[in-house]
Amino acid sequence: MNKKRVLIGMTAAALSLSMLAGCGKEETEETQQTYTVNLSQSSMITKATDITLKRDGMILSDLTGEWIDESFENKRPIAIMINNLKPAMPQAGIGQADIVYEMLVEGGITRLMAIFTDYSNLDKIGPVRSARHYYDRKAMEYDAIYCHVGQSIFAEADFSAYPDLDNLNGLYAVGNVMYYRTSDRKAPHNCYTSSEGIDKGIEFEGYSTEKKASYEKMFQFNSEVQDIGGTPANKITTAFNSGRKPWFEYNAEDGKYYRFQYDAPQIDELTGEQLCFENIIIQFAGHAPLEADLIDISLIGEDEGYYISNGQVIPIRWRKSSENSVTHFYNIDGTDLKMNPGKTWITIFPNNQKADIIIE
Repeated sequence: MNKKRVLIGMTAAALSLSMLAGCGKEETEETQQTYTVNLSQSSMITKATDITLKRDGMILSDLTGEWIDESFENKRPIAIMINNLKPAMPQAGIGQADIVYEMLVEGGITRLMAIFTDYSNLDKIGPVRSARHYYDRKAMEYDAIYCHVGQSIFAEADFSAYPDLDNLNGLYAVGNVMYYRTSDRKAPHNCYTSSEGIDKGIEFEGYSTEKKASYEKMFQFNSEVQDIGGTPANKITTAFNSGRKPWFEYNAEDGKYYRFQYDAPQIDELTGEQLCFENIIIQFAGHAPLEADLIDISLIGEDEGYYISNGQVIPIRWRKSSENSVTHFYNIDGTDLKMNPGKTWITIFPNNQKADIIIE
């Protein structure tokens, strides 16, 4: 990629101001900061992934739209499978994740996958649980290194079928260098990893920590929090079944949605703080039974959903064209969804239970 340096308000004619988030304001001494814009070889910007903004040693995060240290620009994220059963509460380290996925597994329970750009300074992350094939395929969309302990038969097949699916499996030799068990809980609710352990695991397996050249961003973000033009959304309940009804409550003072489950706030053990997110995405998808009481979730194709932020909800659509493509989200009119900066919780929910998403 060719690189050119530009100043806000002084972009070349080939770049419209609308492509530089936050560039529409009149320049002041404070806002005259140097940005780096990466152009394709044809010098034509055709999609959001062609542009990267930097300032003062910071870069806009692909996962949150917030400014982070530029050392993370090309670093692969980490995706960790998290136990979500009541005996596993409180979970540790999950509050530092940029994105958290929740999907059903067998028996009507859910499991989480936490995705981290920065997983540093965490001496306890977990409890870590086993892989499911639709989770590992979602991790591949982020070019993430996938951490888990054990796997379903279908996930195991994926690890053989997809050579780019770098994974750190606690049942194999790497488990001895990156996972540990505590004595305060019974297995399987007591297996954890850490920042140091993940780094040792990556080194042990010899995985690259650099994003692939084919990496494509999933999200587009506003430069600052905006009204999304929807209807009020102060409480969101995701009623998977009679025994699984987690919910979020909106706090207008800080603009975040706070997570509850098992009739209590969902807490990060390391900080003592409740999990909270600026964005919630509900992604409807087909669910079907498989052998051994396992399930399949259709992540290729398109369907409906909701985007929830800043106290409001709007209907959206999602689309994933092929197994090797990235999921993208759209407004109902077909334009790209632009999210507010911040962390995101994504619930992938059965599309035959849309009425069980309760928004108040």
